[in-house]
Amino acid sequence: MKTKKIMLILLITALFVSSINVYALDIIERNNVYVKTILKSQEEIDKEFEQQMEDYINNLESKISSNYLNNEMKLQDHSRYVTEFVGSTRRWFGPYRAGGQNYGPVSFPTYGGMIYWEEGSGPDVGVGVTIAGKHIGFTINVGSRKMDGVKGYSVNVPSYGSWYLYVNMQVEVRLYDVYKISNGRKTYYTTVSQKAYTGLQLPIKQY
Repeated sequence: MKTKKIMLILLITALFVSSINVYALDIIERNNVYVKTILKSQEEIDKEFEQQMEDYINNLESKISSNYLNNEMKLQDHSRYVTEFVGSTRRWFGPYRAGGQNYGPVSFPTYGGMIYWEEGSGPDVGVGVTIAGKHIGFTINVGSRKMDGVKGYSVNVPSYGSWYLYVNMQVEVRLYDVYKISNGRKTYYTTVSQKAYTGLQLPIKQY
């Protein structure tokens, strides 16, 4: 039995297809619920936030780089913007039943098989976090179950029966204060939040 479980873990790991870098992957079985866990590396998470804020500042500064009035170019505003990190939080949300399962679980009459999960194609769920006393609401998309290979992740169904696919999503939210520097003066401009998906769990449960 122990050898069988090890082989199952190796098989699922071999079948794993990912569009992101991960540093942890495991399969845990509890009460006939099999959970596949994928976690992004901290390096990739940091790069994603850096890119988000860089794009935000570039977009902000591009809006003031030139301004036309009566077909004449006004003097360019040479103001620049800087950010200061306020705080962050990282949380798991779920479990949510993945989309594409309105007509019931998928059934495997004999040996089990594969269930695929596709990101961004399912229902949106409203969630929220609090950082430094500020509530930040946002939505996450829980994706959809698919029956053939797609860009996403595959989950091995270990035996026959009827199975539902669920989704837990780990999200990190970071809060930043934005300041405007103009003529040597630094003044508060606004506060912005950015989010990044940092982890994913795909539990399958037999019914």
